[in-house]
Amino acid sequence: MDLYIAEKPSLARILAEHLSAGQRIDTKQGYIQGKNWIMTWCIGHLYELYSAEEYDAAWGSPWKVSALPIIPTSFKYRPVEKTKQQLNVVHSLCSKATRIFNAGDPDRCGQEICDLVIKHSTFKGPVFRVWPDDLSPSGLKKVFSKIKPNSEYRSLSLSAQCRSHADWLVGINFTRFYTCIAQEKGFQGTLSLGRVQTVAFSIIYNRCIEIENFSPLTHFGLDVILECSNGEYSGEWVIPEGLKNEQGYFIDKRKTEQVESIVKSGQGIVKEVLIENKSEVAPLLFSLSMLQTFSSKKWGYSAKQVLNACQYLYEELKSLTYPRTDCSYLSEGDFKDALEISAVIGSSTSIDINNLPLNFTSKPRCYNDSKTTAHTGIIPTLCPPDFKKFDSLSSKEKQASLIGDRSVLENIYNTVALRFLAQFMPKHDVQSTKIITGINGYEFKTTSKVITALGWKLLLHDESTKEHKHSLPVITKGESIKIMGSTVSEKKTKPPEYFTEGTLIAALSNISNYVDDQKIRQKLRETDGIGTEATRADIIERIKKVGYVRVDGKKLIVTPLGRDVYPFFPIYFKTPAMTAIWESALQGIAEARLDHNAFERNIISWTETQIKKLKNSPPDIKVNIDDKYQCKNCSSTLIRKKGKYGNFWACINRDCGQSYNDFKLSPLYPLEGDGNDCSECKTNNRMGIMKTRVMKENRDKGQPAKVFLGCDQYPECKHAEW
Repeated sequence: MDLYIAEKPSLARILAEHLSAGQRIDTKQGYIQGKNWIMTWCIGHLYELYSAEEYDAAWGSPWKVSALPIIPTSFKYRPVEKTKQQLNVVHSLCSKATRIFNAGDPDRCGQEICDLVIKHSTFKGPVFRVWPDDLSPSGLKKVFSKIKPNSEYRSLSLSAQCRSHADWLVGINFTRFYTCIAQEKGFQGTLSLGRVQTVAFSIIYNRCIEIENFSPLTHFGLDVILECSNGEYSGEWVIPEGLKNEQGYFIDKRKTEQVESIVKSGQGIVKEVLIENKSEVAPLLFSLSMLQTFSSKKWGYSAKQVLNACQYLYEELKSLTYPRTDCSYLSEGDFKDALEISAVIGSSTSIDINNLPLNFTSKPRCYNDSKTTAHTGIIPTLCPPDFKKFDSLSSKEKQASLIGDRSVLENIYNTVALRFLAQFMPKHDVQSTKIITGINGYEFKTTSKVITALGWKLLLHDESTKEHKHSLPVITKGESIKIMGSTVSEKKTKPPEYFTEGTLIAALSNISNYVDDQKIRQKLRETDGIGTEATRADIIERIKKVGYVRVDGKKLIVTPLGRDVYPFFPIYFKTPAMTAIWESALQGIAEARLDHNAFERNIISWTETQIKKLKNSPPDIKVNIDDKYQCKNCSSTLIRKKGKYGNFWACINRDCGQSYNDFKLSPLYPLEGDGNDCSECKTNNRMGIMKTRVMKENRDKGQPAKVFLGCDQYPECKHAEW
């Protein structure tokens, strides 16, 4: 019996339908039975790494700096508790199989998920790999015609394993260290650090500070109105570099006025006329990051929302190819489906493809085998999107999808479809004109662009088509020019823009732009940024969830907590150099160029060294907390906590350990006589603080609850002292 293991139930159903070829299949508990084959599935990750306390009880709660660093001798995995039932089903089927096919998602993580399940089973036979990157009917034919031994993908699994081990080490050790240090000062939450999330937080933090500290700079220019024999045109003073400041601006208004007075009385001559015809091809296909950036700018969609919408279009509607891709190219063999895909787009959208100048006779540049990675660019499949399927979901199911409404799916699909069709549109042609006019020793520049063929911009409605100026009058080199007027322009520099989720995704993808060191920048350019197409959306959600960043409209803004803690985080977490080097190494492992064991040894050694340094010289973290109430025992700050039996107030001094009951959002301090012997029963029973409700007869009179001392043997002894 052949056993196929998919990553998710939805993918398993799609693959099973293809394998059945119209024959009868039986859906069982946890698997689908076909003729001589069974399709089963994971539910995401069926195995997870041990928690720290499972390795050693000393690594459990409460967290202690003295327990760090936490370095397991070897990493261990255990079944995910909530999906244990499905794991038992899969393992039972593995024990009966003759061949197993890993049909996990086509990426490193998907490879590892199924590999872990097979590794922890009793199966010892041959394992093969199905790479489901196109779930359309025609795409699945290709998928099942390219099955390879699973061993050829082992490096992908090792890369995913190294990533999870490294992130576990960094997350556990640095998050616990900084949380413990902060909690000693009264902070109640968790200070989360991570090799990618902290860099993303750093980028947002620095941009917010830059905007707040921004001081506009006034600078000047000079514009003139010129007349030639065939009409008028304008010119802008070409300011010599020697007159500009370090930022590239000219700030001397008096000098500008002097130049104006000189040129107003002068004669001009055309020194140069340069006319160029330029062509621009359509932008390449969308990768996930590109699509997230585009959708954030156009509609304000979150990165996670775009990913979820793409995933739904891929898995449930089968209308898009695999979305978690960093590639903008297609395989050359896919060109044969282009005409049919365009027909599907025409039948399922409002795009009138019959009236578009599409050319399917020559292969566009997006079809390039040398540029494809494990995945290809996102394009529509041959399966039309049935958006009614989303409409039929319950309100609860729609909310759980985190997609939004149907329009999100339609917008994403149409955007991908338009970008695909644009590949077959004519080039966008413009005529560019540049004129240099000399006046009394000063030069003035005039530029103009005239669209000669709209081409693919007709389809994408590119905003740059609105920016082109009117055509210039016919001007010849050497022609004499009259000066008709002049204006000194006064401008102010503008602050940089706040990051949005879309621009942050773009920043993480092009992280080298945020590094000054040339060597590191070059190394970063050799990678695809930090994080992955599959994880960047989750990274943004994480830094929002831990409270470092909030969303204001589209803008990402640093919170007061983020401002408090950021200065105390290590510099190696704030810059992309370290994590980019890790990403480069992980890619090297995935491509079987680097040894995974050496990578893990290096990460362990680095973690041990850095934690030791921090313990020897801990940061003096200052997190703003409410210090309204102090402990009566040691005068340290009290903080309100939620306990097993309700709220209470705890002293932040761990050596003190004093706590107080909560009464009306305040600590209930001991009353005089607390702890004395009860004067009524006199049997070493103590008086203690209690609170009582208002007597029934006084409840309507607005009487407050009262605090009193009562015997600890209540109700046997009802003595109370008010």
